Amino acid sequence: MDVISSYALGGDMGNIAREDWGADWLDAFRTVGLMRPMGRQFSWFMNPLLNNLSPEVVQWISPETAKLTKKLQYPIEIIQLATEERQKNGGDSKKDGILPANSRTIFQDIVNSDLPPSEKTPERLNAEAGLALGAGTETTARNLAVMIYYLLHNKDVFDKLHAELSTVMPTADSPVALTELEALPYFSAVITEGLRLSHGASSRMPRIATEEDLVYKQWVIPRGTPVMQSLYLHHTNPQIFPEPFRFNPQRWIDDPKLKPRYLMAWGRGSRSCLGINLAHAELYLTIARLITRFELELYDTVWERDVEICHDCFIGVTDLSSPGIRVKITRDALRD
Repeated sequence: MDVISSYALGGDMGNIAREDWGADWLDAFRTVGLMRPMGRQFSWFMNPLLNNLSPEVVQWISPETAKLTKKLQYPIEIIQLATEERQKNGGDSKKDGILPANSRTIFQDIVNSDLPPSEKTPERLNAEAGLALGAGTETTARNLAVMIYYLLHNKDVFDKLHAELSTVMPTADSPVALTELEALPYFSAVITEGLRLSHGASSRMPRIATEEDLVYKQWVIPRGTPVMQSLYLHHTNPQIFPEPFRFNPQRWIDDPKLKPRYLMAWGRGSRSCLGINLAHAELYLTIARLITRFELELYDTVWERDVEICHDCFIGVTDLSSPGIRVKITRDALRD
């Protein structure tokens, strides 16, 4: 969350500096996620209801959701200040602005763009802020956690990755460029296999051809028909991925044609993930630094409870009793 809030709003939420690492944010987002199945089936009822509930009623229904609503006042305040400055400065919020010109952010570019005023209201921008924070937080966090789990659970994979990383990061504090990490074939295969098995966005996401009928083999799909696919079922299809629940990065190296055709973690086409490059950078840089600096071991983590997807709340959710994937740091190379 600190990363995406920096890129979107120009200031991080400070969760890493907190003793609990922003656990209340995580709890709030997950509470909202658990409401998604109901909202998706009955959007005509749930969406207006939630949008018009008073803070007192929200607090009574779900204290965690009330906390999230209150927390989201932070981006609202920044957006409102930026909008007011834009009006005060004759349409240019870069003049002594809340969002400094030397650190471009998503919302600075929106506010300074040529979009019509209706696209820059605080309400519209707040909705975009909530989307950016939500989409850029839990998905990447789950990817990281699941990848670390599988690496620690598969010593042969871990050892092979550690040996490859040592070629560009010989010491725990070696500086390394993202491009160097992306050029490592086994590391890239580990990232790809982790994306396949972390099931970030588990919900079926509709795609609609509005201007033409679609033809698939002998069937004609009329224009305007929602077409959806389950990424979870696709990524665990044994006809495409033999032993689908086995963490096997080598499969992507043995068959180079597999990734461009069958990896769907980011979606495809014009509706694919907008934050793919940022998320990739987070995964490569974070895992590389964790693996080379720390010695880690899993702590009270069970695949069936803490890793396996049990609920589809847009984001795949594990058993509700799960405390999460947990590890112990047994050695810090920079403190020896």
